[in-house]
Amino acid sequence: LQRHPRLLAARASLDATEASLRSIRAQTLPSIRIEASVSSSSRPIASGGAAGNPVSSVHSRYVGLRMNIPLFEGFGATYRIGEARAQMEVQQAEVAETERQVALSVWKSYQLVRAGALTGQRTAALLDNATLAFDAAQARYKAGVASIVELLRAQDSLVDARQQRIVALSDWFVARLSLAASLGKLDFDAPRDN
Repeated sequence: LQRHPRLLAARASLDATEASLRSIRAQTLPSIRIEASVSSSSRPIASGGAAGNPVSSVHSRYVGLRMNIPLFEGFGATYRIGEARAQMEVQQAEVAETERQVALSVWKSYQLVRAGALTGQRTAALLDNATLAFDAAQARYKAGVASIVELLRAQDSLVDARQQRIVALSDWFVARLSLAASLGKLDFDAPRDN
């Protein structure tokens, strides 16, 4: 819930809306600004043929306070604040909904991984049993005690067990990737068979 990209985007949108609300509120408050300026200018004074024309210099300095007191401008500011509050509530609801969706997605993916792990254990045991049964049927066939039909049935069971094992591992790998995607972080390390 702290690092999921969808949640980070929803929270960033909420933060932007809250900043907008603070900005709108600040515009309705009185403000004071300090202003200052310094300027200087020089111009030659034109004189009728005199050598070394004199120069006129002007220097000015200005320091002041500018106070801005918003007077009644209709109910525009009130409406803008109300609209920003409503937008913030919508964003808060979206963040809460996104949190629920992410948590549900993670929970479902986690349960699929657990179920896949259990299925993998069961198919591993089934494959071990089918391998033992095939080995026993093959030994019985070589000894002349079993028929070719019994050997083929054991071989068919072994092939089915291998296929179930492959499907179970495939589903488990997909479930792990789905869990990583639900967490908002894909892990490309090769999943290991347990």
